[in-house]
Amino acid sequence: MKFYAKLGLILIALMLLGLPLLVACDDDETEEPTAPATGSTAPVTEATAPVTEPVVEDITVTFGNLTDMTGPASFAMTVVNTALDDIVRYANDENLIPGVELKVEHYDTQYNPANDIPGYEFLKEKGVDLIVAGLPNTPITLQTRVNDDEMVFLAMSADQESFSPPGYGFSLNSSTGDKTKAILKWVAENDWDYETNGPAEIGIVAWGTSYFTEQEIAAKEYVDAHPEQFEWGGGYFTDISFTFSAEVDATKDFDYLLPPGAAISQFVEQYRQGNGKAKFLMTDAHHPGMGKFTASGTWDMIDGSYFIVPHRWWGEDATLTNLAEQLLTEHYGEGRLNEYMGDGGAYIGSFHQLYPLIDMIKDTVENVGVENFSTQALYETLQEFSTDYGGAGYEPWGYSETDRFSYDYETVYMADSDNQTLVRVDEEWFLITE
Repeated sequence: MKFYAKLGLILIALMLLGLPLLVACDDDETEEPTAPATGSTAPVTEATAPVTEPVVEDITVTFGNLTDMTGPASFAMTVVNTALDDIVRYANDENLIPGVELKVEHYDTQYNPANDIPGYEFLKEKGVDLIVAGLPNTPITLQTRVNDDEMVFLAMSADQESFSPPGYGFSLNSSTGDKTKAILKWVAENDWDYETNGPAEIGIVAWGTSYFTEQEIAAKEYVDAHPEQFEWGGGYFTDISFTFSAEVDATKDFDYLLPPGAAISQFVEQYRQGNGKAKFLMTDAHHPGMGKFTASGTWDMIDGSYFIVPHRWWGEDATLTNLAEQLLTEHYGEGRLNEYMGDGGAYIGSFHQLYPLIDMIKDTVENVGVENFSTQALYETLQEFSTDYGGAGYEPWGYSETDRFSYDYETVYMADSDNQTLVRVDEEWFLITE
């Protein structure tokens, strides 16, 4: 019994000795709540306001148009101005460039090169973003100035020297020299049988503006390179004049002739009355004057003459021709459409040339954003710009870092006196650049 009593005492002692250890273990496992840590390493969740995109305000992009409203080319250039206004209106009405409204400022140079610089400075003061010009002398006058000012300049007619070296000037047309050589080549292959008849005699009569002096240079170069096809009869230039008696006498026996532009109807009438027999070879610089033949009933004087043209003509089922006819009817009625169709190519030609301005601005905005649009951003876009008008029936045109002429393909139309219009005689677009 004593043994069991001692054993019980020993067990009680051991339990008393282990109690503090159990309490300590329980303290380790059950911790008191502590205050949240403070300082830079502590995660903090704060209520945040909804994320909103910054508001981008709409902008206005303004085209400055150096044109002729009252001078010797106004009969055509006022129609060109209408085409530009209609394109701008269409782009705005259809919201073709979201966030951008287009605007035009016109300036009348009266076809006087002395007015080019004052006109340019006036448009700059108006805050225009780019310059458009339809007359051939303007790119030459402004070449240095637009490059120095880094102002994008789009010419509807220009020579090679205006864009050499490449700068801020771009042509909305093909090179005058390239198209001149191309029409001579086409004539030699399709109209004149030089193998039977020998070389055809060809020359030029025109005002002494840059467009036609470049035509003469190109024609002579082609003739010199192909003496079996043509022989050069001479170049006859005048100041701005509508009388050509001496020029008619000098060229009346030529087989082909490159005629003047703005004075085309006056020259042709005097030429035929002076027994001139040449077939006329013309470009898109001439077809705006076809309405004068309609008014005077003298289409027979140009019947069978050829036109090298970079765009589609009235009545053809093509994207921009259809749109041009639609807008004329909607804006002014069928009477204006018929009037412009009878006038020749001033509206339809310039509509094709000017419509890509929409894509130029749109591409620039897509590249940099509405808020970052600038003349410099437009210039960067044009360095690699290309368009096909968004429809079938056209060859693409555009620019590169070294190429400042938009059209590379053209085709040939012929004057048809029975229908008093141009008819297409070559269904293919052919490359005019070398």
